[in-house]
Amino acid sequence: LHDALPISEGLFARLYGLYWLTANLASREPLVLIADDLHWADTASLRWLVFLAERIEDLPVLLVGATRPAEPGADLTLLDVLAGSAEIVRPAPLSAGAAAVLVRARLPDAVEQFSAACHEATGGNAFLLGELLEELADQGAAGTAAESMGIFEFDSERVGHAVRRRLRLMSDEATA
Repeated sequence: LHDALPISEGLFARLYGLYWLTANLASREPLVLIADDLHWADTASLRWLVFLAERIEDLPVLLVGATRPAEPGADLTLLDVLAGSAEIVRPAPLSAGAAAVLVRARLPDAVEQFSAACHEATGGNAFLLGELLEELADQGAAGTAAESMGIFEFDSERVGHAVRRRLRLMSDEATA
């Protein structure tokens, strides 16, 4: 394991055992391991993923992980080590067309002008678009051209709650 992360002999034996379990499963057929929300993972799980990532190059194993950068409470040391052995993919903002698909999935009768306003107001951020659409639907919006005028003045309570929840988890220095 990485020099900055010393491990005991007993822990090494457990990690090595999990590695061999993975290798044996992969010997039967290619294996995909998906770990979402790594920023919420416990230290033991992250240690194993780092251990595995440093050893699977010759195995038919694809390890896919998803995390948010600098999430409060995350074990940033282990996440940094894991990222060091990974190919990082950062999703681009949603295109106007992709945003329109999501808008129409939530509001089937939405017009193009409404979808375009939602895309512009959220900058293509999928989270913000989802929260905006949820709140608009709760308020009975249909996605008309007239409603598109109010999108930029819209005050999304859900987004505000989500942001405040994240800010409460941060240090006083970060919030200042």
